[in-house]
Amino acid sequence: MAPNHSFHSYNLIGSAASELSLLADVALVGGCLWVYWQQLNGRIAFGRALTLCLLVIVCTNRVFSPQYLMWVVPMIAITERDYDGMWLAICALTTLIFPYAYDLAGLHGSGTPDSYPLFFSGLIAVRNALLVVATARFTRRSLVHVGAAPDLARTTSPAA
Repeated sequence: MAPNHSFHSYNLIGSAASELSLLADVALVGGCLWVYWQQLNGRIAFGRALTLCLLVIVCTNRVFSPQYLMWVVPMIAITERDYDGMWLAICALTTLIFPYAYDLAGLHGSGTPDSYPLFFSGLIAVRNALLVVATARFTRRSLVHVGAAPDLARTTSPAA
């Protein structure tokens, strides 16, 4: 693995990049199709299905941008009835990574370092692991709580 700076982002490249890219694409398509199927069969409420599709897109994307959380977190707040501190931890780690860890790692300078500092890669790995765990927890809750958040979670149209 080697660091690379392309498309205005810092990346890790290596021999498994093409296989991982294909795996991410398959996970994206398969994940979204699964969510659509669950929603069409009334197993996931509409608002939760919408949120889960956003989460699938964020988790399978090759790039993670902090603004993605601004798309997902409000949907989590609308569809979840109980506070989940894991999302706060994900947001805090994302803020710690960018801009603070970028500055400490010297990534705002010119070029790409020979290797990323361990703390930098570690923060990203922890944040990404929490994001996947939070997404799995949200998926599990979505399959159980079809009636949550009445306005966005309604599975059928209201009776006239």
